[in-house]
Amino acid sequence: MSKCVGRLCGTAVPNMAPKRFTEKQCAKACAEGSDLCRLCEAHEEANMAGEPIAKSKWHGRMGGPIHKQSHVLGSEWNMEQRRKATEKAARNLAAAGRKKTTRKTKKKSTSPSSSSSSSSNSSSSSGSSSRRSSSRRSSSSRRSTSKKSSSAKSKKSSSARRRASASSVIYHPASSNRSNSRKNVRKGVTPISSNKQNPNPNTLQSIAANLAGLPELE
Repeated sequence: MSKCVGRLCGTAVPNMAPKRFTEKQCAKACAEGSDLCRLCEAHEEANMAGEPIAKSKWHGRMGGPIHKQSHVLGSEWNMEQRRKATEKAARNLAAAGRKKTTRKTKKKSTSPSSSSSSSSNSSSSSGSSSRRSSSRRSSSSRRSTSKKSSSAKSKKSSSARRRASASSVIYHPASSNRSNSRKNVRKGVTPISSNKQNPNPNTLQSIAANLAGLPELE
């Protein structure tokens, strides 16, 4: 007995939506006087009656034309789904390109503002740094002036003290003569008055007495 030549849906093709199937031949035996089995004959009759493929489940004969609405690869429905998929992919690519261009334009439009903000930030930072440096300079100048004024005051006070101490010291010749005479007495030397214009008479008398007591030289 020969096999039925009716076309059936085979395995599903992966990564395809909606689903698409490969074709396969019906494995049942043919009915008497026909190249189709009884089930495939009923499907063909339903299709000829105008019923949709969901009810008729008729996909055609092997080697012959495929039904228009069949989900088997190669049908008109399958070609239409492929065309729609390609159009959708093209639209997605165009939308992605538009998004990229809009992002670039946004970046270009925002770049002057960012540069102006960065310049304003840099100017503000430079102004603050200049203010800090000027304040530091003024504080250092104040410190130096205060140090100079304090050093000048200390010098003036020390010079005034020296002058006061020098003015308070008074030279007493009598006291110096007394100290020298005391030193000479301790050493066993008779003191002699340093005043040559008015010699002391007591000292002259003592010298004459000493000379009178000495023995005469032969």
